[in-house]
Amino acid sequence: MNVHTIYNRENVILNQYTQTLANIYSAHKTQNKWIMMIDAEDNALKSISANNDLDAKKILKVHSNKVKIEAESIHKALTKGNCSAVVLCKQLFTPNQIAWLREQAQRYNTDFIVLESTATVH
Repeated sequence: MNVHTIYNRENVILNQYTQTLANIYSAHKTQNKWIMMIDAEDNALKSISANNDLDAKKILKVHSNKVKIEAESIHKALTKGNCSAVVLCKQLFTPNQIAWLREQAQRYNTDFIVLESTATVH
């Protein structure tokens, strides 16, 4: 694969990822709650902001390289009832923890979304 092919592939993946985040934001922006995005790519959020009238006050960005993210911490945030969606952009939890978090999110009327792929190609 040459550099041009890799660059195009990365752009396609980033565009798909950005569109997915934009769709999630659009689906939840009418609610008077915030959206927690864990490990969302900053470039994708900037693109959404530029193209979708993003209200940054409704998005809580959390990065696992800056804060230790635990399933129990997400659960505590869910119990407050102020979150319309939790978007996990990187695999941080075991399948059992994911299942438990999905149950808890459903209990508190919150969407729990796990994105399977990332915007970065290695």
